This record gives sequence, structure tokens and C-alpha cells, in this order.
Amino acid sequence: MKKSVVLLLATLLISIGASLVGCGSVSVETVILDNSSIILEVGESATLTATVMPSDATETVLTWTSSNEEIATVTDGKVQGVSEGSCTILASASNGITSTCNVTVEAAGPDFERLVVEYSEESWFSYGTDQSYIKVDTNPLNLDSDYLSSISVSAAISGIKEINEALGLPESLYSKMSETRAIDGTISEEYDKLRVSWHYHPDQGLEVTYEKK
Repeated sequence: MKKSVVLLLATLLISIGASLVGCGSVSVETVILDNSSIILEVGESATLTATVMPSDATETVLTWTSSNEEIATVTDGKVQGVSEGSCTILASASNGITSTCNVTVEAAGPDFERLVVEYSEESWFSYGTDQSYIKVDTNPLNLDSDYLSSISVSAAISGIKEINEALGLPESLYSKMSETRAIDGTISEEYDKLRVSWHYHPDQGLEVTYEKK
């Protein structure tokens, strides 16, 4: 008889404890991401911020997944572009409430960072502090025309050819540059995510600017 009473009391206590725990929990009703869609370049990353509602919800830890990790991966909201394409990032609460963000990954733009590292010590090479543009000037000090036959000019011309090649620009572009006359003014051509403009002066030489679009 006593054993039955003890067992009944133990069962009752466990049931009451479970009820109390249940009463203290607040379910997640909504997960909101700060962006419903993002565009990244290959190798670029962005962080998604999630807000869980209601604000007093318990069990607010989210699980982050990518519909295609060959396109983009995600870790604790940080999305990394892997290759060109589209996929969906999913933020899920433990009770199954979710929110999604559509991710488009595009080809990377011009690698100005590598060019800055390679040429930043050259007198004929300059760039924006945000690396939105780089510039080559065959006569940076605007010296007299005798300077235009110097070794420094030859180095700058070689640099233009090398930069064109590094950016995947057509070989014909340098030919256009070298044939430019002062009366032609500034000439521009646009490529994928890149604008190239240049002008020439008999005394000041050739100046080329590469800008990210």
C-alpha cells in the first residue's frame, strides 16, 4: 500500500514539474531576417541578422542552412559566395518556424587589390584609397617631352599592357590607346564591372584610369 502511494506521489510530482516547465516556455512565432535577398560576388561575404518574435521567446537558437553549398555557404548568419548561381539561405527555429533569404552569387569584379600590391611602389601607378579605381600615368610629373622617351615611360607602358592582361581586357585595347591623339580627348570603354578611360597629350603622355562600376 505504501509503495503504491509513494509511486503515485512521484508520478504526480513529475507531472507537475513538467507542467511548470511547459508554462515557463514561450514559443517562437516569427523569424525575421534583415534582408530577403542579397547579391554577392564569388569570394565575398555578408552577414544576415535574424530577429525572433516575440521578444521573450525561449529556445531562440537558430539553425542556418544553405539550399546549395556549392553556390553559397552560411555559418551563424554569415553567408559566403562560393560560385556563380542562386540559392536560398534558411534560418530555422527549433519549433520549425523559418525565414529565408535568396542569394545570388555573381562573378568577381576586377582584382584591384592584387594590382595595388604589385604596383603601388611604382611612380607611374596610383589608386583610390577605397581601391575603386587605379590609374597609370606615363608622365606623372608632367615633365617636358624629352621625358617621354625615358626608361620610366617604358615601364609605365609595360605596366599598362600588364594591367590590361591581368584584368582580362582585349589585346586590341592597348593598340587603341597608343593610337589616341590629343584632339580625341578622353576615350572610354566599358567592360563587365569595369570602365576604362584614357587620354593623351604630346607633352604629358598617356594617362589611363580603370574604374570599378
